[in-house]
Amino acid sequence: MKFFMKRLLRQLILNFTGAIVIFFLSLAWHSSINIENLERYGPVIGLYFIVHFFTSLLYRKYETDTYYPRMQLYSLYFRSWMISTGILLLFIYVFQYSYLSRFVILTNIFGLFLTEGALLHLYLLVRSSTVDIDELPNATKTEVPDATQIEEALAKKIPEIDPETLTELGEDSLYFLSQALDKFSGKTMIFNTTTSFNITSRSGAGYTKIVNLHRLNDVRYINKFLEAINEKLPMG
Repeated sequence: MKFFMKRLLRQLILNFTGAIVIFFLSLAWHSSINIENLERYGPVIGLYFIVHFFTSLLYRKYETDTYYPRMQLYSLYFRSWMISTGILLLFIYVFQYSYLSRFVILTNIFGLFLTEGALLHLYLLVRSSTVDIDELPNATKTEVPDATQIEEALAKKIPEIDPETLTELGEDSLYFLSQALDKFSGKTMIFNTTTSFNITSRSGAGYTKIVNLHRLNDVRYINKFLEAINEKLPMG
């Protein structure tokens, strides 16, 4: 619910800020921004903005828990603007606010329409190019199992693995092995050694894969080492 409110407030604040800017610009273009003009136009334009934002909330033109298609958003914005503008003009006609400048009224009406349209277009551009992490309520965090869990999983996958080798490995190496090795393979030999003796002394035959976790550069007699590995492999 928190990210829904965050999205709603973000859109409301942007549109409200745009409306306030248009109001002050209309006064500046008409004559000047002073107390007299604020008292004359403030209540009427303020009522217009309140009705407009209430209508916008009523017609759910602001995205909260769902994403609207582009054309549907444009339609909702236009409908809200038409209804609130109609209410304002009816209000001015009924109460005979003849002293109000048409320029100021029309500037606020069409200025609000253009400003919200520009903000909506910008919002759609940002929405199509980015993904807000706050807008992913069902996103789950992938948990990497600890070393003990990985050791147990590897021991089940490869019964022939040396327990001492498991304890010597770090968590990163263990996790890599658990993801990379064939889970159905029972004929994989894993070493962490630099001597050929540790390979030839291992009992058993029929291994299809041999993995040595030490770098070959650390092996002193590399030819004998590779020869010992080949002897353990059926195609050696």
